[in-house]
Amino acid sequence: MIYISYGLPRSGSTFAANIAEQTLNLASVKSNTEIGSISEILSNISSRFVATTEELEQIIAGAQQEKLYFVKCHCAPSSIIRKAFEEQRAAGHATYRHPGDMVVSLMDAYTQRPQQFPAGKTFEQAVASYQSAFRNFEMWRQLPHIIPVSFESFTTDSHEFAYRIGKQIGVTLSDEDLTAVIGNANTQFHQFNVGQSGRHCDVLTDRQNFDIQHTFSTLIALCSQSLNLSMHREKTRPETAH
Repeated sequence: MIYISYGLPRSGSTFAANIAEQTLNLASVKSNTEIGSISEILSNISSRFVATTEELEQIIAGAQQEKLYFVKCHCAPSSIIRKAFEEQRAAGHATYRHPGDMVVSLMDAYTQRPQQFPAGKTFEQAVASYQSAFRNFEMWRQLPHIIPVSFESFTTDSHEFAYRIGKQIGVTLSDEDLTAVIGNANTQFHQFNVGQSGRHCDVLTDRQNFDIQHTFSTLIALCSQSLNLSMHREKTRPETAH
């Protein structure tokens, strides 16, 4: 089975992916299931590999059903990817954050670390990219066997998030297991951020926060309305795919 971690920009997607990866590693041991290697399917991938739609399709085509694979992405789900979820060959989560907080955090990243943005890309263009990513999130969260999870919920209760991931792949984790998972995820997260002070911290002033939310109030309102409506329509759906 393939476990896919999708995240909106600045939604804590790196930490959520770390939790998911560590959960799968422990679950594979408890269930005696081998972890599959993405590099055996795709060549020339880096340690911080984030799959495109086309690469996800290749992974789905080349994955061995008896193994567990973990993939992080920021792309949209194609018909091939959707079919894998419908056939219970894939499961995953999609992280999000309140659109107002997201835009503020995006500005913070743009202000503090402009080198992370493509050369010549303005903040307005970055916000437009966020709109596209938000539409992708809406597509992901409608799939079966996907956990839509907010930044606030999984950072407040990481153990519950890891427990739900375990249930998705048919493994019940104990409190001791969950503590180990979160400890390993925290270590991995801090190692990823070595030398990148403030990479995942928002340090804008209250005034800057207010100005940004006012400037992009229409965008924030539209995304918030869409998010609220979609969450209101959320019904109990199966999370287990095994």
